[in-house]
Amino acid sequence: MLNFELKITAFAGTVEALTALKRGRCVGLLYDDTAIEGDMLKPEWSEYDMPLESQEVQPCGLASEIFHRNCWISFEPVEGSIKVLADYIGAHKILWATDYPHPDGFSPGAPEMVRKNLDGLSPETKYQVMAG
Repeated sequence: MLNFELKITAFAGTVEALTALKRGRCVGLLYDDTAIEGDMLKPEWSEYDMPLESQEVQPCGLASEIFHRNCWISFEPVEGSIKVLADYIGAHKILWATDYPHPDGFSPGAPEMVRKNLDGLSPETKYQVMAG
C-alpha cells in the first residue's frame, strides 16, 4: 500500500490546475481519472504518468445508466409529470418539497397535492415517492 502526504490546493478550474502542474507549482494532480486519461495521450503530457490505479474499474457507461446511478429528479407538488416519471425513472429517484417558508411555496397542502398527482399508481410506488 502506498502512502502519500498531501498539501491540498484548490484551483479555480481544470485549466488552472493543469497549468500549475506543467509549470511546477504542484507535483501531482488528484482528479477524475476518466477525464484526465484523454489528456495523458496528448504529446505535451508524455512525461507524466498516473501512478495510482483507477478506483472505478468501468468508469464509462451509457448516459442513462450513469444518470440512474447518480441522479434524482425534483418536482414541485403541482407537476403532473411526476406520475409518469415515477414509473419511468423509479419512484426512489424522486424528490419533492413544499418550498416553505417562501410565500410562493406549497405549504400547507403539498403532500396532498403530490398524492393527488400519483392517483392510479401502485401503493408501493406511492409510498416510495411520499416516504422515500
